Amino acid sequence: MPEPSELSKLEPSHRGMPILIFMVVFLDILAFGILIPVITPLVRQFTAQALVVGLTFTAFAVGQFVFSPLLGVLSDRYGRRPILLISSLGGMLASYLLGAANSVELILFCRFLDGCTGGNLLAGQAYIADITPPELRAKNFGLIGAAISLGFIFGPALGGGLSLVNSQLPAFVAGSLYLMTALLIWYKLPESLPAIHRRKESFQWQELNPLTKIFQAFQRPSVRFLLMVTFLVSFAEDGLRSNIQVLTEERFRAYLQSLDIWFCLVSQPKENSSNGEHG
Repeated sequence: MPEPSELSKLEPSHRGMPILIFMVVFLDILAFGILIPVITPLVRQFTAQALVVGLTFTAFAVGQFVFSPLLGVLSDRYGRRPILLISSLGGMLASYLLGAANSVELILFCRFLDGCTGGNLLAGQAYIADITPPELRAKNFGLIGAAISLGFIFGPALGGGLSLVNSQLPAFVAGSLYLMTALLIWYKLPESLPAIHRRKESFQWQELNPLTKIFQAFQRPSVRFLLMVTFLVSFAEDGLRSNIQVLTEERFRAYLQSLDIWFCLVSQPKENSSNGEHG
């Protein structure tokens, strides 16, 4: 947490904001983490195919990949607070629908919707950049990393524990946490981006194409190799994470609760060391 001497360097109206955005990100990641260990059992109520389990994780990633550029542009145009609200309410709706899902198709839709509106980390980091002087940004960005870590430590364990009561309960609890996040944003979190600093020009459609951003990044030799390594590491880790429950259940007869600790240990996202989104 920022020390009093560091908070004094912020503008008076900004001094409580880093703690608030820490709470927003923590609750968001906690809700997301709750769902990690229960998605596979929910899917396997309807089908035993490992491919379908993998597709539920892919659905989230596709939604996030496609819509993150749009959320970023809208954040610059209309401010951070509306995007934080949209993301929290989208997560709430997706989680409640997931808890009530009665088909694989609805589960896939819920995960895609959650990915489409998963912009809290994106907007949260922009929020920190708006309110923090350059000399404090590294430390305050560390708050985001701490919130992510805590959310992924407690979320999977809480999700596994709640599933002992009912397999749908974790989804409803996650939805309620997203609702709490939305209420915190609505009642306590002020806008960080003044109207004078918001983007005035209309956006171009090519800005919304995530492949364009990737292509532009690959034109920079200094980051090309880093992007390739990050992709390969993410590919391997996310592939394992999405199907570890299928593997352990079929080979070792290990079930959800016995994997809680594993998820707590390995669900730390790469964004702790970079600046992406959860997933």
